[in-house]
Amino acid sequence: MIKLYISTKIDTNSLEIIKKLSTNNVECQVYKNYSSIIIPKKKSTIEHGYYIKIFNVEPLEFKNKVWNILRQELNLKCAHIETTYYKGCVLNWPGIFAKNNCSIPDYKYKSKGKSKGISKK
Repeated sequence: MIKLYISTKIDTNSLEIIKKLSTNNVECQVYKNYSSIIIPKKKSTIEHGYYIKIFNVEPLEFKNKVWNILRQELNLKCAHIETTYYKGCVLNWPGIFAKNNCSIPDYKYKSKGKSKGISKK
């Protein structure tokens, strides 16, 4: 399972997000949420957004099946993601959006099969 946390100023709702993702056969659950974000040298701010649980998408499919759709439709600049092997900014996800700087070079993300994200080749 992939957990994605997004914030957007676009007027939308959970049902609209599910409809967008279902067009790509993405099985998911979407919850509205509020987050307190602390920005260095500024006051904390409150963002409203969505928590999305994604169930049937392999890591290498995520960019095309999920991120590109949501980024375009909701004007997303960034998001927080949690997977079995990575937790942080979606745009820094090694092997998906960013260069994989893993110290074990034989580990690569798989795009097919029942892998939870990484397998050793």
